Amino acid sequence: SMGAARRQVPRQAWLLVAAALAVLLAAHAGAGAGAAAPAAPQDDDTADAAAAEAAPASRSGQRTGPSDDGTAIPPPPRVRSPAWAAWRATDDTVIGGRAMRQKRAIASLTKLMTALVVVERTRPADAVEVSERAAAIGEASGGLRAGVEYEVDELLAAMLGPSGNDAAVALAEHVADTEERFIELMNQRAARIGLENTTFSTVTGLDTPGNGSTPLDLIELAHLAMQDRRIAQAVGQRRIRISGNDGRPAEVLENRNELLGTYTGVDGVKTGFTEEAGYSLVSRFADPDTDTYIYVVQLGASEEDHRWDDARTLLDWATPLRPVIDLVASGDEVGTATVAYTEEPVQLLAAEEVSLPLLAGQSITERYVTPKVLVPPLAEGDVVGSIEFLRAGTVVASTDIVVDRAVADATLSMKVQYLLERWDVALRAGRDMALAPFRSDD
Repeated sequence: SMGAARRQVPRQAWLLVAAALAVLLAAHAGAGAGAAAPAAPQDDDTADAAAAEAAPASRSGQRTGPSDDGTAIPPPPRVRSPAWAAWRATDDTVIGGRAMRQKRAIASLTKLMTALVVVERTRPADAVEVSERAAAIGEASGGLRAGVEYEVDELLAAMLGPSGNDAAVALAEHVADTEERFIELMNQRAARIGLENTTFSTVTGLDTPGNGSTPLDLIELAHLAMQDRRIAQAVGQRRIRISGNDGRPAEVLENRNELLGTYTGVDGVKTGFTEEAGYSLVSRFADPDTDTYIYVVQLGASEEDHRWDDARTLLDWATPLRPVIDLVASGDEVGTATVAYTEEPVQLLAAEEVSLPLLAGQSITERYVTPKVLVPPLAEGDVVGSIEFLRAGTVVASTDIVVDRAVADATLSMKVQYLLERWDVALRAGRDMALAPFRSDD
């Protein structure tokens, strides 16, 4: 009957209360046997019954920061190169550009593909004999002499630094017998990479119908080429020494890339110029300590000075805005937390300072790892959680979260009162549920 139901609910509930009080008495007696250790951080699975009902700490979860202090990408600068693109390899982000997918003549930037095919089919010390045709190719030259042998990597450096057309033809003939067969290898390699808007009709980059690419394709090509140690070493040399087997003194050739040694962090990659292509450049900014690699491609500048001015402007914009961002200082308040059996929360503090380099357009996400409730006793400075700092989804730094003050263990009477208050709420809820089937809709 409905009356029986009314009588049974309180009796069952008080049996549960009695059992809970017995557990509390036993726990309190055990705690008095020795000094209590500082409470360790607890998660939802290990907190006691009372703790599990408490409210979560106020700063658990996620938030993004910092966001309003210059971390967003500023508007792209005005440059005179008609086509350009900037890409950050660190997190695979195209951070700006203009006419990025427009196919254009690329001049000696072509030699990046020439170099890639060469290193994949040769050894550094292989001997290459320079043909009459290669020595007479003209335009930019490494000063090679017909009939003289040079090592492959000497010619590689002469092709990529001084942009020697003679070195490019000599290497192509060494690998594939003829320039035409080598061009086939270049186009096959471009197809395998997935350069959909790139075709080659020359190994040198001299103005030839059908030879062209886009800023985005060239970034992909340059990034792949720079993974090869031989290419990276060749493009990074400011001066190149080559010596043939004819006994003449070694020649010293100058790299045409004016950014090497004048713009901190730039370690390549390739210059280019023809009447049709204009002044072009692929640059890489590298900071291995922070795993930062940024590529900038410019195509079609009408004057050489514009090429270098544009390069510095784009690199200033695309590379780190600040070397370091202070994310949190030691002792900074990062939130509050509820403590079981008490009414007053404790303040949560960062244990250590955290600073990180931040790049244009990047953000740092803070993830707070804390229990929903803290269980006394607590000592001042006890570690109760952590803050993790993530960049592109990867944890790059962290610090502990500590409490700002000590909290004594609760007395038996405090624990009983705490439990009874919560059982009173549970009893009312349980009684309402038990009586629900017998209530009419009236």
